[in-house]
Order: sequence, then C-alpha cells, then structure tokens
Amino acid sequence: LITREAKAVSGSGNFIINRETPDYPQDYYSIWSAPVLEADSQISAIFTNDIITYKYDSSQNPSAYVQVNNGDNMVTGQGYFIRSDSYTGSLTRTFDGTVNNGDLVHPIYYNGPTDNFNLIGNPYASALNWSEFYDDNSDVIEGTMYYWNQSQVGPNNSASDYISYNSTGSSEPGTTGDIATGLGVFVKSIQSGSVTFKNTHRVVGSNDQFFRSSSNPDDGKSWFRLSGSSGYSPILIGFVPGATDEYENTHDGIFVNEGASIEFYSFIDSGKYEIQGREELQANQSVQVPLGFQVTTAGDYTISRVLDYIPSEFEIMLEDTVENTMTDMRTSDYTFNLSSPAEYNSRFIMHYNYASVLSTNDLVDESKHIRSYFQGNTLKTKANLDQEIKAIQLYDITGKELVRSSYNENLNVRSLRTGIYIVNYILDDSKLITKKVIKK
Repeated sequence: LITREAKAVSGSGNFIINRETPDYPQDYYSIWSAPVLEADSQISAIFTNDIITYKYDSSQNPSAYVQVNNGDNMVTGQGYFIRSDSYTGSLTRTFDGTVNNGDLVHPIYYNGPTDNFNLIGNPYASALNWSEFYDDNSDVIEGTMYYWNQSQVGPNNSASDYISYNSTGSSEPGTTGDIATGLGVFVKSIQSGSVTFKNTHRVVGSNDQFFRSSSNPDDGKSWFRLSGSSGYSPILIGFVPGATDEYENTHDGIFVNEGASIEFYSFIDSGKYEIQGREELQANQSVQVPLGFQVTTAGDYTISRVLDYIPSEFEIMLEDTVENTMTDMRTSDYTFNLSSPAEYNSRFIMHYNYASVLSTNDLVDESKHIRSYFQGNTLKTKANLDQEIKAIQLYDITGKELVRSSYNENLNVRSLRTGIYIVNYILDDSKLITKKVIKK
C-alpha cells in the first residue's frame, strides 16, 4: 500500500524552509502563511525587502482588508496578502524556526450568506490536501477553496484572479487540491466556529510549485475561457462521479469574481458558477449548460475551449442564440463583437451532444454526393446519386425521430430550434446515407 500521507515531524532544533515568490512585477500580491511557530514568524524577518501586508479580517462585520504592521508575527493558520513595494521578479523567502505540528485550530467567521469569506493558510511544512481538510471541517466551511493568482494590476485586484477548486476540479486546468506549504487560500463559511488542521491532512510531495501542478485525469471535465483585451475568465464544466445536476457545495463552485472587467460563468437555475459538477454523461444523451457573461468595455471577445476530457462520442457545441449559430468548440473558437459594455445571461448555451445515435449498418459511402441544409423550416436536399432516394427520416441529436416521409428535396418540417439534426436517406435498395445538418 502506497500512501501520500505525511508523518508527524520529529526531532528538535530549527528548521529552515525556503519558498520562492511568484515572478511578479512590482505591486502584485501573493498570499502567504507561516509553516513555523507564530513566535518564529515575524513578517519583516521573512520578507526582508519593502512590502505591504494585509489580512482579510472576517471577525469584523462587514469583513474588511486590514493593513498589518510588518513587525507583527504571522498567526498560525492565517493567510496574508503581501505585496513587494520596491522589487520585481522572484525572491526567496526563508522561514527559520520550529515547524508547526499536530492539531492546530483556527477561528472561522460567518456574517451572512454574502459575507462569509475567510482567508486561511497551510500551517505545515508539507503540502495540505484540501479534500481531507474539508471532510473534517465540512460542518463549518463549503467545499470550494479559492487560490489567488494575480494576472494584472489595477482596480481588479479586489475582484479578479481567483482560481477555484473543489471535488469536481479546478476552474483552470493544472491546479490540484494540494495546498503547498506557505500558501494561503480563501474559504467560504456556512457558520461561525473553527477549523482544525491535522497531521492526517498532510501529504508528501505536491510542494514543488507555489500553487500549481500539471496533472489532469481523463475524467469528463471541460474547461473554457472568455477572453478579451483586458484578460480572460475561465470556467470548468465537469461530468464526474458523485455530482448531480443540482447545486452541491462539494462539486459546484460559486462565481466570486464579481466586478472584474471580464466575467464568465455557467448557470444552475439562476445561480452563477465558475465550477459546475454534473452527473456523468450517458450514451444517447444530450446535455445543455446555459452560460452568461458580463464585460466592462466594448470590443472583440472570444470563447475558447482550453482543454477537455469529454468522450469523443460527444460533440461540444456552443450555441449563440442572438446570432443563431452553432460552433464546434473542438475545431474552432468563437469570436463576437460588442459595441458597448454588456451583460448577457441567456445568449450562450454549451451543448454536449451524443453523436453516435444512429446505427451505421449498411451505411453507403456516397454521402459526399448529397448536400443537405435548412432554409427556414424547409430541409433542402441536393443529390447526385446513381440510385433513387425512396424515403427520408429526420432525427434530433438524442435519436428521437421527428419526421418520416417519402423523399422530397424540399421537405417542409415543423418549426425546429437551432441545433444539430440527423437525416437518413433511404435508397431504393434499402441502404442508408446519413447526414448531419446544423439548423442556424
């Protein structure tokens, strides 16, 4: 049996722990916590250049960012925003002292459903597994944690640049649930109380980067971005074991970047989410996930697929209900223009369509000799075949038959939504030609 669980620290004397800061320009923040005893963690002794330090004080009502004296010691289990005030690039920070060990308790505050963020930090000299930590503290906190990963300086500092993680995965591929030593994260409380850090939450390894790893399992996840001139906003839609299509704080991460210059999210009912966990995809199934966005400037914007581990039998199609278009996200991005700042919460729908809905028995390799397309509510067919077409069948993407008729090259069909449809052409020898047609 191989385990990643770290053992309790033994021995005596001081430990020296070196951590590299992110390679940030001046005025960029990162979030830190101390892996050594509070008495050994004076801020100015660790961060030796000119810095500005803040804590997020959830004990206040409302919660507030409070500047911290750099002569203070870092409280065990507390996260701190620290900004280099006079230096750019990466620096080595050294924690020199007795490392924290055993059970460690940290207070958690709840001021209401819209004021329940708490900034905590890994107090150990080894990585901390979020799932193990959450399982032992689920009576106090929700199942999503939020990393800070600043990408730009300016007014968005207080709103944008969070990467979220829960049982479904991370809002950006590459972030794992192992919190590195020296790293602070935000959590959301469900009531006031305290969380307990335990040695059983600690893991070996996963400490090589400040907040990232690069392992992604092939497990039904798909990542997308909305990008523009002022940056981007990511989302994750994951079809994973244990998730349902309803809200669960273990699998669904609430959108927190309100106020950013670009906001992108999916919906569960009317709630906005940057991580959405759903039931695992099934054969002959079509799933629709509504998307929304808000931007503060006019210009060109692009929705792109970053990465997906969705089975190849499923198509991933983006529907623009304003332009009446369908875009295959595996083959191309989708770019659109906005003439002014805008918020659209019903314009885009992501479709996961099971493509193998019809049998290919007796399929004729003559489909290139047939052109099919919709013109309004008419399915038009242009055929150049040696055989006569006897009948025509129309199916939606789930395999439901919509029309069965004798062949007509201008077939009137009832009003259909935009989307993907399957057409069967039955030849006079009962063989089939199957075409896929997009109605815009």
